[in-house]
Amino acid sequence: MTLTTLIIGVAITSALITGLMMARKQEIKNPLISYLQNFTGVLFIFSGVVKAIDPLGTAYKMEQYFSQFEVTFSETALSFIAPIFPALATISIAFSVFMIVFEIVLGVMLILGNRPKFTAWAFFLLVFFFLILTGFTYLTGYVPNDVNFFAFGSWSSFNEANMKVTDCGCFGDFLKLKPKISFFKDVFLMIPAILFVWKSKDMHQLFTKKTRMFAALGTTVLFTAFSLYNFVYDLPIVDFRPFANGVDVRTGKAEQVAKVSEAPIFFIYRNPQDTTEMKQFSDEELDKIPEGWEYFDRIQDKIETSKLFDFVNIQGKTISKTTYLMYDTGDGEPYLELSPEDTLDGLEPGWVLVNTKEDEQVIDADVSEQILNNPNPHFMIVCHDLKKTNKSAFATKIATLQKEAEAKGMEFYAVVGKVGTEEVEEFQKGMGIDFPFYIADDILLKTIVRSNPGIVLWKDGKIIHKWHYRHLPTLEEINVTYLK
Repeated sequence: MTLTTLIIGVAITSALITGLMMARKQEIKNPLISYLQNFTGVLFIFSGVVKAIDPLGTAYKMEQYFSQFEVTFSETALSFIAPIFPALATISIAFSVFMIVFEIVLGVMLILGNRPKFTAWAFFLLVFFFLILTGFTYLTGYVPNDVNFFAFGSWSSFNEANMKVTDCGCFGDFLKLKPKISFFKDVFLMIPAILFVWKSKDMHQLFTKKTRMFAALGTTVLFTAFSLYNFVYDLPIVDFRPFANGVDVRTGKAEQVAKVSEAPIFFIYRNPQDTTEMKQFSDEELDKIPEGWEYFDRIQDKIETSKLFDFVNIQGKTISKTTYLMYDTGDGEPYLELSPEDTLDGLEPGWVLVNTKEDEQVIDADVSEQILNNPNPHFMIVCHDLKKTNKSAFATKIATLQKEAEAKGMEFYAVVGKVGTEEVEEFQKGMGIDFPFYIADDILLKTIVRSNPGIVLWKDGKIIHKWHYRHLPTLEEINVTYLK
């Protein structure tokens, strides 16, 4: 779905609601205001519901905003505001659930016309809040990395790489919008927001006051419970992310890597006589570079990629095997050992290959390709934050699954974020865990599974299934259901 198709769907739905109201002779004081009530109400309900399916996604996004706001304000005269944002980050999940439910309830109140003046101002303030987020996301593209956002005189031309938060999360992972589109969407929504405040007396009201009140209250209770279900009790009921069940991560990543590598490269040259004059040339146009011009930079067309592209840099201990060739003259002299990197040049006559020796060393390496290329079923335990993970899940369900899996010869390992090697070793020792632990970017791990810990069953580069730690089945049940 695109934003255009979404807007068309919302517009048609709103027209049908407005038409039904007119057919039932509901009191409509201002047809335009009534239509806008229905339009914004439907839009907010839809936007809130797709985020309620995955409230942790919104929480993680708000953590990014709070982190950037802290840095931004700490360098200004408003530095006294900066400490607020780390405090908000500690309650980002509660904050996000509140905002999601509030958005849905506000959508219902707009359609029903519940408490017009309050609803009008609440809508205005919420849209203004969204405008701050999307505006910050988009406008930081004009702010060089070494410049504060509020140093407006030092802004430069737009560069997407400068953006501190890459997308606003307006529709969660269901629909990704470019920051510019998100920003202007909220600019547009300020029009009905201002109209509602100005013309709140013209807003329609459906049913009785008591009915409207119970509808708002019921919506609050229902979607608070629904939001909590989707991360406290289980994984989101619908997975909009790239690492959904059944996704072939290896193939998807390979396709994206190929697209990026094939993206056209352009070379930028500038006139030494006038350094503001620059031109870009493709590979085929290099012979057209004016004589005397200087190379300045090179750029590559940006290819849209998903988090599949970022399935890299999973660091862990792995075994490096080296085979040494053992040569002997047969006269009792010591063996001559040659590694695969050595050559036979200069080897004296009479030396005969008599044996080989395997040498194993444990080294640090990126094991992401090893994971993707494992043809056998294997389990990945994902912990984006080892300090906050549910330790009882490790001690009970995960420990049981590990024993069952290893008895069947299935590989079993954990991938964790936000820690160093010492913290991992301390955790393993404290929990009595002997399976391997790898370290990866916590944002990648949050994207893979919305549980801490979460359990992922892989096979041949494909995600077979994922589980919240509260709903981890036995290996026998997994074999029957997913590995027939």
